[in-house]
Amino acid sequence: MTRRRSPRPPVRATPDPEVPAWIRWPVRLLALVFVVPVRLGWAALVAFGRFVLSPVGRFLYRYLLRPLGWFLDRVVWRPLCWLFVNLLWRPLGWLGHYLLVVPLRWLFRVFRPALRAVGRALLAVARWLGRGLRSGWRAVRPGVVLVAAVLWAALVWAWRAVGAVLGFLYRLLLRPVGLALRWLWRHTVVPVARAVGWLWRVTVVPAGRWVRDTIWRPAAATARGVLVALGLRRPDPRSGR
Repeated sequence: MTRRRSPRPPVRATPDPEVPAWIRWPVRLLALVFVVPVRLGWAALVAFGRFVLSPVGRFLYRYLLRPLGWFLDRVVWRPLCWLFVNLLWRPLGWLGHYLLVVPLRWLFRVFRPALRAVGRALLAVARWLGRGLRSGWRAVRPGVVLVAAVLWAALVWAWRAVGAVLGFLYRLLLRPVGLALRWLWRHTVVPVARAVGWLWRVTVVPAGRWVRDTIWRPAAATARGVLVALGLRRPDPRSGR
């Protein structure tokens, strides 16, 4: 026969620390003053929207907006479109076709030979001008190349001269000023920054840790316990509260 294992005794949950009265009552008072009116106002807004705004909106849509849309579409928009198409667009299209397109087409057919002659003349003139420009370019190209070479050489010389002057000014003025500023930075700003960092680590960081561990975390835990006890917050499953 197998032995039955005796059931393990239930694990007793550690009782939550009792919240001090000097914290519990002010927190309850604040909850009653701020949280309860907000919840009541939100519930009133939800009820107003569900029982007033929603029926009024359905009524307005069914008996006002839908008939108004039908009226605007069938009585206003469609007749206006019909009037625009039949009294304005089609007559204008007819007039444009018979007063512009047909005469222009007839003129083009009549003057087609003259237009061809004018086009050929313009093409011949363009070819003659192209040949003249090509001949003139061949004549002036050596001079243009020489002028461009002289200008390029002048630009290169000016660039080099400006570079030499700027380099001299840099070595004479900017570099000593930069070295002096770097020396001042190393011997003034860097030591001051290190001293400030050391003071911060020695004074502010320990004080902040003490405030966090001694005041902030216990106060937050107490406020969380009060809110859970009042039912204003769900217990945290990770902490068992």
